[in-house]
Amino acid sequence: MPLTACPRSTVLPTMARVTVPSSSRPHPAARTGAAGGAPAAGSQQSRPQIHDVTIAVDAGHPGPVVAGDFAGLSFERQALNSGHAGVTGRLFMSANNSLVTLFRNLGVRSLRIGGGTVDWLAPAGVAGNYAPIDSLFAFAAAAGAKVIYTLRLFSPAADPAGDLKTINAEIAAYIWRRWQRSVANFALGNEPDWHAFHTYDGHPWDPAGLWPDSGDNTALLRGGRAERGNRAAGNRQHAVLPVGE
Repeated sequence: MPLTACPRSTVLPTMARVTVPSSSRPHPAARTGAAGGAPAAGSQQSRPQIHDVTIAVDAGHPGPVVAGDFAGLSFERQALNSGHAGVTGRLFMSANNSLVTLFRNLGVRSLRIGGGTVDWLAPAGVAGNYAPIDSLFAFAAAAGAKVIYTLRLFSPAADPAGDLKTINAEIAAYIWRRWQRSVANFALGNEPDWHAFHTYDGHPWDPAGLWPDSGDNTALLRGGRAERGNRAAGNRQHAVLPVGE
């Protein structure tokens, strides 16, 4: 049926016929608590019942507008690895036309990279190898999405991740210089308020593993405007750092 434009104040009533299956209606015995079995086959109670209802679309009183970047998908850090999950090459690359098309057709405008593996795997871009990052952001640009990029926060004394402050600052600065149009924000760690991240008897992870000498704030971008993430004392929440303002 063709659609025509109508004034915002127009109310469009329409009729719809709703069939209520007998299985979704409580049996009288169930409502009253009386003893009794299921209704006999062919009885009025056992047959589906049909009700007419009226549906009206009131264009004069619209509800809240859903943001264009509302729909999003989240992937683990390991999805940046070449060959991950049996994929030939990289999953996120501009040449992956089928995935680019899927993102565009679904209206996916937000792509988060992080998850639990971000705090256990080596950061993408470490030692100047930015190929996984370039591939990711080239894909995002082709798909019309913006990236929430998570930087590693957790570095336990038993298995240190190196100088994360320097590593993350260099990675964030590189992304900002080259791909800032495709950046939604940076995030620090994944759920660091989770119980296992904190110190308790026989489990000395916190605060030694969570940048103990970083002070109250951690500067991420060097040169130009630095974005800073506040670290709450004790229970350190996952920090999202908006950029571009």
